[in-house]
Amino acid sequence: MSIYGTASTTDAVTAAASTNASQTSAQKLASNMDTFLTLLVAQLKNQDPLSPMDSTEFTNQLVQYSEVEQSITMNSNLEKLINLTNQNATTQALGYMGQTVQVDTSYAPLQDGYAKFNYILEEDAQTCMITISDSSGAVVAALPAERSAGKHTMEWDGTDANGNKLEDGAYKITVTALSGGQTVNSAVTVFGKVTGIANDGESLAIGMGDVVVDLSQILAVHETVKKNQETT
Repeated sequence: MSIYGTASTTDAVTAAASTNASQTSAQKLASNMDTFLTLLVAQLKNQDPLSPMDSTEFTNQLVQYSEVEQSITMNSNLEKLINLTNQNATTQALGYMGQTVQVDTSYAPLQDGYAKFNYILEEDAQTCMITISDSSGAVVAALPAERSAGKHTMEWDGTDANGNKLEDGAYKITVTALSGGQTVNSAVTVFGKVTGIANDGESLAIGMGDVVVDLSQILAVHETVKKNQETT
């Protein structure tokens, strides 16, 4: 996973593209309208006075041009409203910058050699093990875990099975809990410091180091997460 950049450049490109599309449509309509009116005036000047033109056809065309113009104007206003809404949402999301958030994902960000996550067991388990995998899928650490039903909080110091310190990045948390040979249902949430915000015009995302998730996956916001201090 790669971290998204800040949203300002993306917003500007999206807004410019929408505005250019509306302007191009309006310019094309204006050009076609000018051509139509020129031809209409020429026909009126050269029509046979004894057999005047039927006005129904060009009246219908004028009505069609008017309807198209109204649609373009409406689309332009909607684009402006959507862009404004996206910009406002991005501005609000920037309030998460530097904050520690609890997120509904199984990918934990190892930041400054530290990671923290919660796991929840649906029922008591006879055995429970937490495995941590790197971006290639290789298991780098295996941690014994509490087996009772409910929520449990764990911290990881970023070391592998041999005690080697690993690089900061995104690591997948997998809970393997068994009872009577059957898998016990589990869920994982992680904590991380927000380091980036992105808006692609359709959705908002936050970056916690190398872990990127949708804004809707945020469950809670905390000012800090300190080692050996539980965050609920």
